[in-house]
Amino acid sequence: LVATAPGPNLVGLRPTLDQARRCWEAFDTRTWKDVPEMRYTEVAHEAGARVLEDDTWRVTSAPVVHPVPIIGLRVEHKPTGRVFAYSADTEPAEAVVELARGAQLLVHEATGEGPGHTSAAGAARIAARAGVSRLVLVHLPPGIRDGDLAEARLHCRDVALGDELGRYTF
Repeated sequence: LVATAPGPNLVGLRPTLDQARRCWEAFDTRTWKDVPEMRYTEVAHEAGARVLEDDTWRVTSAPVVHPVPIIGLRVEHKPTGRVFAYSADTEPAEAVVELARGAQLLVHEATGEGPGHTSAAGAARIAARAGVSRLVLVHLPPGIRDGDLAEARLHCRDVALGDELGRYTF
């Protein structure tokens, strides 16, 4: 997929695209001005599936472990070789280790142990196995604070709590 065509392009698994299409079609956009055509591009639900590739970026995905089909992402900046990975909601998964292998940044959910989710310490173990430089935890349980990350920091030294709309260099 080369992301050079004009207009919005929604990329995802078929069930996600089907739901997004139903939501978009609930609005009668024929009377709206300057609404570009929405394009939907399906991603295969398999390890190494290509999400986007152009001269600057390569984005691949892999299935992770959640009650519904979901994918994690690996984003590579070709000119610099820098990589970040995103877990999505998942139990500890080998697919995330592979997506994050050698990445400078892993953004991993840390809701807590349970079906389809990972604790902060579990995410840190994933980061350590993948050789990640920095771990940012998101999708956090209420009330978690930086001081609650002692166990996670036993596995990965650079662990931070994600901020809504935060920016992270990698």
